[in-house]
Amino acid sequence: MKRIAILETGHNHADLEPRFGRFSDAFRTWLARHAEEFPVELSVYWVEGGQFPADAADHDGYIVTGSAAGVYEDHAWLEPTRAFLRAALAAERKLLGVCFGHQLLAQVLGGKVVKSDKGWGIGRHTYALHRERAWMAPQLGEIALLACHQDQVVELPAGAEVLASSAFCEYAMYAFGDNVLTVQAHPEFSVEYATALYEHRRARFGDEVADRALASLTQPTQEDVFARWALRFLCART
Repeated sequence: MKRIAILETGHNHADLEPRFGRFSDAFRTWLARHAEEFPVELSVYWVEGGQFPADAADHDGYIVTGSAAGVYEDHAWLEPTRAFLRAALAAERKLLGVCFGHQLLAQVLGGKVVKSDKGWGIGRHTYALHRERAWMAPQLGEIALLACHQDQVVELPAGAEVLASSAFCEYAMYAFGDNVLTVQAHPEFSVEYATALYEHRRARFGDEVADRALASLTQPTQEDVFARWALRFLCART
């Protein structure tokens, strides 16, 4: 059984946490639906609060969560987190980055992240898939996932391979070698959580953006497909 650690780089809104739990709880619930096919041992480290594994080699892989922070901001926990990810890369551990994690890994590997002038990307987004990897089964032409971001990767690390994109998000999913997979969207989001989140942040998003995002939630998404991809990636030998 693979030992996977969730590196929690943010915390839920105080008004939403009593109902939906911590960010790590969403990942546990999302992956647990596939535990029979992909049994993994999950642990959680709140890196935003300074908690890290003693050694990067202590786990087979790491999931880097979303966060309200920007990778370009000045937070005391960010450089220790970058240092830990560099150690995990050196130890050839599997790394899955989601939203902020997608951006942070791009930065660590030499890419560039900015607050995009395209504005907020929320709701159901569809991404065209450009490459096939062994862990991408079933293989699709596109994938629909829920999103919530304003920051974007605008320059990929040298050697990274774009796996998916959209008109709104050019680098929506990329791989770096055999050990790094990242996605800008939030496959761990449930429709119920996304609905509550978009309503909670309506004033920040604006009514037009929020209403369009909420209307999109009636359409199907493929978070379970991506969960199987992610688990197959995390459990694969290199």
